[in-house]
Amino acid sequence: MSPKDFDFVCAVIGGQEMGAGHNENNARKREVGGLVHSFYLGRLTGRDDTTEWQTLIGHRIARMKERPALPEVLSACYNFYSSKLK
Repeated sequence: MSPKDFDFVCAVIGGQEMGAGHNENNARKREVGGLVHSFYLGRLTGRDDTTEWQTLIGHRIARMKERPALPEVLSACYNFYSSKLK
């Protein structure tokens, strides 16, 4: 997977997490999802600021519906994000 593809997938996953159910148990999941989504969206925009990344991400999330992200991909996205905070 190319870095651009990885960033796109992670932005989608972050967006999915951000849209998690609206109850108290998912508040942290939504918060972290929003941070991850913003981070990867920023990376995509930094590479290509002419593409409507938010629209593409929204369409991908809509197509995926409620299908959860693969745990290993979710973990890779969070690990890379976390590594950049150090």
